[in-house]
Amino acid sequence: MQDQWQSIIFDDPGSTHPMLPLVIKVMHCIYRTVNPTRPPPPTVMKWRYSQSLSYQVHENGYVPSIVILNLREGRRDSTMQTLFTINLNTMMVNDRVRNWHFPVPNEIGSSLRGLDEYVRKIVRETKEAEVEEARRREKEREEHRTRVQASKRRGCRGFLNFLLDSYRLFIFVF
Repeated sequence: MQDQWQSIIFDDPGSTHPMLPLVIKVMHCIYRTVNPTRPPPPTVMKWRYSQSLSYQVHENGYVPSIVILNLREGRRDSTMQTLFTINLNTMMVNDRVRNWHFPVPNEIGSSLRGLDEYVRKIVRETKEAEVEEARRREKEREEHRTRVQASKRRGCRGFLNFLLDSYRLFIFVF
């Protein structure tokens, strides 16, 4: 799972996703920073403005190794173009159209930290759930082993008791 990118996609303006307001705030700020004369998109839209948080999980599984906010726009040919990527680890913006890097504006620093914490929480909770599930399965296996061994012991004792009873019966009869 470490090398695979995971994504949280924000493309539904009617979504109640708790991070959507932060994503929209960041999107507005970046658009205004890059081109103050062009009004920023009002919100996310299915195919026109689709933002996503993409991340990779560190090999220990408890934290993301990298978190990127992608700001995309739909083109006339119905494809998506990533205009900006924001690396939440370095707090740098990459304007992919102009091939220009610049630091995150101060006004959205706290929003980006909130998004980063959200991803960290998801990764941590996912790993903890996996660990808990592994513990539960191991406990079930151990309980099963214990039952099987107890059954075998009872089975051996039962067979030995059967032999002993048979021997007693044999001696009693003769």
